[in-house]
Formats: sequence, C-alpha cells, structure tokens
Amino acid sequence: MKIKVKPKEGLKIVMPDLNRELPVEGAVVEASTYWHRRLAEGDVVLVEEIKEEKQQPLESAKPAKSK
Repeated sequence: MKIKVKPKEGLKIVMPDLNRELPVEGAVVEASTYWHRRLAEGDVVLVEEIKEEKQQPLESAKPAKSK
C-alpha cells in the first residue's frame, strides 16, 4: 500500500529510499515501518491512503482456433 504524506510545518524529513528531503507539498511513498514511525512521532501528516488496484491476470496463452 502507498500513502501520501507531507512534513509537519518547519520540519525537514529525509526520504530514505531517494536520499532527499520530503517536499513541502508531500509525496506518495510506500507505507513502510519508517513512515509509520514518522506518523506516530508526528513528524509527518497523512494526506491520503492510496489503494493499489490488483492487476488483472493475463488470459492464458491459448492458441487461436483455426476455422
């Protein structure tokens, strides 16, 4: 699952996977232990949860029927 978070005003939060600061307007990140700790400590604010749609399975590779 992914979430959109933004930093609490006045804080600079590092995005560990990209090694850069979380933008003031927020960013979509993978919901991980790191971001759950930031939320619990009040360093970031949850903007929204993004539910990923399950991918449709590809139809089995069946040979086309010939006439």
